[in-house]
Amino acid sequence: MVAVSEIHLDDVSKRYGETTALADVDVDVEDGEFFTLVGPSGCGKTTTLRLVAGFESPTEGRVRFDDEDVSGVPPEARGVGVVFQNYALFPHMSVAENVGYGLRFVDPPDGESRRERVERLLDLVDLGGMGDRAPTQLSGGQQQRVALARALAPGPRLLLLDEPMSALDAQLRERLRMQIKEIQSELGVTTLYVTHDQEEALAVSDRVAVMRGGRIEQVGTPRDVYHRPETRFVAEFVGDNNLFEGTVTELSVSPDETEGLTVDVGGTEFRLADEKEEAIDVGDAVTFCVRPERLTVGDGDNRFTAVVESTEFLGETTRVHLDWEGRAVTLRTPEALSGSVELGFDDGDARRIG
Repeated sequence: MVAVSEIHLDDVSKRYGETTALADVDVDVEDGEFFTLVGPSGCGKTTTLRLVAGFESPTEGRVRFDDEDVSGVPPEARGVGVVFQNYALFPHMSVAENVGYGLRFVDPPDGESRRERVERLLDLVDLGGMGDRAPTQLSGGQQQRVALARALAPGPRLLLLDEPMSALDAQLRERLRMQIKEIQSELGVTTLYVTHDQEEALAVSDRVAVMRGGRIEQVGTPRDVYHRPETRFVAEFVGDNNLFEGTVTELSVSPDETEGLTVDVGGTEFRLADEKEEAIDVGDAVTFCVRPERLTVGDGDNRFTAVVESTEFLGETTRVHLDWEGRAVTLRTPEALSGSVELGFDDGDARRIG
């Protein structure tokens, strides 16, 4: 088994005939990290996982485990554990036989017997005492945990998870994603996770790569990706966001040496702090975003008045859809709102994305 601690994709591209599935993907996954690929359908995230697993070979570039180029190494020799979307359990085998299937080909780690390894993993995934059952006797969530235990049985240093919870209901997904994260942390196994669910990606990951059209748009911690999106696509794809387009009318530096911009949006001027390294000048077109929860009612350095069009009660919060001079604006608030509302946001709550 390959001793994996880090994954490196070096300018990897994958083409199928005239179709480019991946283009110049360059990313590093650290030892013991829970790293998630997130993006819409067709963005290349599953293709990336399949290249790491060895089910596909790159058209260009290299896949490395630590310093070893594994681009030509077959899947069974890579020492990876894979959990698929459909779990792929063997219906003619018991739960214990499913979990122990991979131990037919390698010895259990840490000097355990095959039976000890299977029992320990079933306990780890809260299925102790269920080893004699058939997979068809289990719920969807239990089957998912059997698939996870089976992938972990040979002691892989790398775990690959391809949309493992997409078939489960929302409440069960929420419980199981935290259980997977806890198991991953306890075992310290480097994990590459694929999902289209932004909330799921933010909840479980150490770092996230947002993908679009076969390329990586941004890599960062969940907080960085959410609060500091680098592109318009990331700003719109990851969670709700409000985008404003305008023209720079003034550049300034505050007493604490924070750079700032004044932007004219349809005749209303907004001031925002600017963290972007790309240079900008007066007269340039600019796009910035403000998260719905950063908008406040009747408060903030920058203010404007919008009209409530509809509301969605979500329990602990309400999503309010408003119209501001023909522009759609979204607000999250615990309050019930109607009519005309004065909204505001502080300079530091806006993020320039273009």
